[in-house]
Amino acid sequence: MGTRTRAALFMPLGVLLTIACSGTEPRAAGPQIYDSAGVRVVLNPPITDPVIMLESGPELRIDGAGPTPLFRVEAGILSPNGTILIANSGYHEILEISSTGALVRRVGREGDGPGEFRSIRWLHAAPDGGYIVGDVRLRRATAFDSTGVVRWSTVFDPAPAEPPRPDAIIGNGLLVSALPDGRLLGFPRVVALPGGGGDPLPVRGDLRVYTPDLTEHVDLGNVTIIVWLEDPGAEGIPVASLLEAPRLHFDAHLSRLAYTEGAGFRVDVIDDGARTIVMAEDRSRLPFEPDSIPAMYARAADSLPSYRDLRIDSEHRVWVRASRDADPAEWRVFDASGVGLAVVLLPADARPLDAEGSRLLLLRRDELDVESIELWRIRWGAE
Repeated sequence: MGTRTRAALFMPLGVLLTIACSGTEPRAAGPQIYDSAGVRVVLNPPITDPVIMLESGPELRIDGAGPTPLFRVEAGILSPNGTILIANSGYHEILEISSTGALVRRVGREGDGPGEFRSIRWLHAAPDGGYIVGDVRLRRATAFDSTGVVRWSTVFDPAPAEPPRPDAIIGNGLLVSALPDGRLLGFPRVVALPGGGGDPLPVRGDLRVYTPDLTEHVDLGNVTIIVWLEDPGAEGIPVASLLEAPRLHFDAHLSRLAYTEGAGFRVDVIDDGARTIVMAEDRSRLPFEPDSIPAMYARAADSLPSYRDLRIDSEHRVWVRASRDADPAEWRVFDASGVGLAVVLLPADARPLDAEGSRLLLLRRDELDVESIELWRIRWGAE
């Protein structure tokens, strides 16, 4: 598998849609679906129905202050055998919990050795009943079988590339996900190019999928992540923290990765290392009008994300959070083909970890930042 570039796949969505929608024919009420160089482009009308709300109460709740302490939960999956797997990152472990809420086993501990963790960021199910864990601090992906035994482990350390220019600021790469066959998907590095004069820094990363030995890769093209920061030589306060640092939201499940850059109501999907779907909503972004931010940073407003979070569930549906402060929060759900499916209203302190069939796994954080895990039943459409 040699290096190759899919540059055509990175044509801006606006250009794709202008090409696809040219003409005078009226736009249909349903999604507009087109093909562009083998990529499925789905332009959905604004997703407004059906609206799904949680009813009654959860059928299972795990209190993080109880017998199974939770701290910095990063991910969770619903396994086919009915158990729940939780990435309990603060305690450097994976928890396996039965359908009744009983702790089945703990896997992992703090450390650098096999089966040990420093900072778990993601957890993916594997087809053989096992799972794959990503550690961003160790830059390592580790695959376990269904009993918690290590099957393989790979450190994400691709060969460094030359900086594009002498004043470039080079950051460490990011391991995004791992495929069941051991291939790794990530950014080998991130680059910021100072503009001077207190301008924000555009940070760029090249998304690639690597063979298990990291000797070969497929270049999936440049993904631009805008992080609004002052020039390093300028005085001032970190504007990125004031604006909550617009960033790339991404998630993965098995061989599917989805991400949104926040520049619009758009999600890109990569399956098995190749871009397959671009899904979007045909709606306008709400304007952001800062009232206490210096005028020199006013243009940072356009970098605020349209979608605030993103999750992929076990059925490869894509969940995106379209509101930040509203309670309940509005999550828009796309089916596996990119077509808008429903609006799911969740408590503002809840984040979906996984969904499978009628089961929905949520992470909750209360006002004291105490975490809990809840398992709900959810009714899709006419079920």
